[in-house]
Amino acid sequence: MFSPSHLSLFLAIALMLHVTEEFYFPGGFIEWYRELVPPKTTGIRFGYLVFVNTAVMFIAALGLFYGDSPSGASIFLGLSTAMAVNALFHVYGVIRLRKYSPGVVTGVILFLPLYAIGLTTVIGGGLLPVWLPFVYLVFAIAYHAKSLRRQSK
Repeated sequence: MFSPSHLSLFLAIALMLHVTEEFYFPGGFIEWYRELVPPKTTGIRFGYLVFVNTAVMFIAALGLFYGDSPSGASIFLGLSTAMAVNALFHVYGVIRLRKYSPGVVTGVILFLPLYAIGLTTVIGGGLLPVWLPFVYLVFAIAYHAKSLRRQSK
């Protein structure tokens, strides 16, 4: 059906669409995030978001580079786990603020299905060990928790 290299390509495209939704069309992610987690200082900075999104794109490119190898499958699964958690973060924000979150549409429509398909492809296909998604999930949740704490300081 799908290979890790196909899924990595779809994930890279989804990431570009997600960043577009957050910052350009319709945009407004920084303002929304400041409303969700009011900062005690200057709050989240655009430069930080550029750095994080650039790093994510680099990781996606590594997934494409390593293709269908176990390394490529692992990179895809790790990044898609982080993006699925990001989608759930956007959903949480929508529920909490009762308003649209820039990034929620691409997160729910693209990241969650890609994660589910990818999980069944790489774990169900025996490319990666069954325990690995749990490790990635812990790291993805920890990143988002740290980000929320960083914003509120």
